[in-house]
Amino acid sequence: MSELDVVGLDFKTKTAYLCEVTTHIRGLLYGNNQMTVEKIKQKHEVQKEYAELLLKDFPNRVYMFWSPYVPEGYITTELGKIETLQLVINKDYTHCIEEMRKFAAENTNDLGNPFLRVLQILEHLR
Repeated sequence: MSELDVVGLDFKTKTAYLCEVTTHIRGLLYGNNQMTVEKIKQKHEVQKEYAELLLKDFPNRVYMFWSPYVPEGYITTELGKIETLQLVINKDYTHCIEEMRKFAAENTNDLGNPFLRVLQILEHLR
């Protein structure tokens, strides 16, 4: 089975969050636009297979694709057609990172997450 970047579990609501994260800072692209969309569709199928195989106790499932820079046009249009995949891309991605930065700025204790810790350090520089 292929890799899965992030799995979050909400035990109260029995919700599983399965996230593919692609951090191509110069723009998401695997060969060409069509190949890129097909690659993300394949990764999404892996998410669903993983959930069916290993997360039977979590009937609520949210499948997500996160990327900071996805060129607007063919790729965003085609990815937007995948009804079962929530996109957190471009401005939405930036907004989520800004929320984490704000949270990091408001806290000084180690939150047990290396990424948040780096944000804390950066937000508390003098």
